[in-house]
Amino acid sequence: MVHDDMETGIDDAESRAAMRVMIEVLTGRGFDVREPEWENPVLALDGVNSRRCEIQVGFGGQATWEYLPSNDAHIESADISRMVLRLLGAHTIDSGEPHAEPHPEVTPKGAVAHEMKARGLGVEIDVFIDDMVYAVGATIEITNPAKHERGAVNVTDDGAIWWECDFEELTGHATEIAETIADALALRQ
Repeated sequence: MVHDDMETGIDDAESRAAMRVMIEVLTGRGFDVREPEWENPVLALDGVNSRRCEIQVGFGGQATWEYLPSNDAHIESADISRMVLRLLGAHTIDSGEPHAEPHPEVTPKGAVAHEMKARGLGVEIDVFIDDMVYAVGATIEITNPAKHERGAVNVTDDGAIWWECDFEELTGHATEIAETIADALALRQ
């Protein structure tokens, strides 16, 4: 099902065309896709057990996917790891493959970081300061050195995933991004 008003918010014809392709692919894979009422180039996916699941295509070919699991969803670091590996074009974790063994007190994002590092992916800590509420937070940023065109994935302790890539660098562009997101969500479902 598509809730569509593609004339608002997107002036870039290429971005608009990419969003139409993503809508076709995602609805073809059984997802409900809707565009929000405000004037942002954002596609929202409904029914995926999340607080937020949105794809944004920006001007100039930048694509971002944000996934926040629902508050009652129990998400394991292995689930997140499988999703990240799919997003970055690395092989997925088979059930029989060994996982990295992080320290027992490591946070979920720390466990994902250990797993990604053990698989040869780039892992960095991204620290941010919120001066409005006087808080400090951190995510891990993961990249695949063998496939830089796949962009970067940020992961938080509550299982949120934020993937950003330049869709013009990916073979199949918008189709590849939509298929990758659908595959990553299937690993979580």
